[in-house]
Amino acid sequence: MKELVAEAVADGVRFGLLPDELTSDSIEAGIWPTVVRINRSGWALTRYSCEGHPFSPNGPDGITLYPYVQVACRRVDLLRLVAHMDDVAHEARMAGEFASLHATVASPRWRAVGLCFGRPKHHVGDRFDLISAARIRLEEFAYRLCSE
Repeated sequence: MKELVAEAVADGVRFGLLPDELTSDSIEAGIWPTVVRINRSGWALTRYSCEGHPFSPNGPDGITLYPYVQVACRRVDLLRLVAHMDDVAHEARMAGEFASLHATVASPRWRAVGLCFGRPKHHVGDRFDLISAARIRLEEFAYRLCSE
């Protein structure tokens, strides 16, 4: 992984924390296994991640941050990355969950795509359930990256 991180950094990719320096103390516990698995894929690296946080669980319009990852890869691997993310996002949407992808240019030869989850417009259920479901989806995504 060190060589892949060095290549990305040399090309100008910025990371929240360098993937090869992450520890279980530097990443939230709810997303840690997913981050580790993605970074062990050999071709994709996490730039940013969040395990999800229900800041106002009792309010009807309470602020909630749902789990997400932003993953960087070489430009030549972008379609491969998006295909895996889109499969997981599609499965989430078919189950009535909200999911979206957001792509950006990370550097001249690297791209980054975020896989985000959230609350469906008419959802009245527990936010903790949605956060748990999103974490499971992200874990499924990480498994797919490593199972090629």
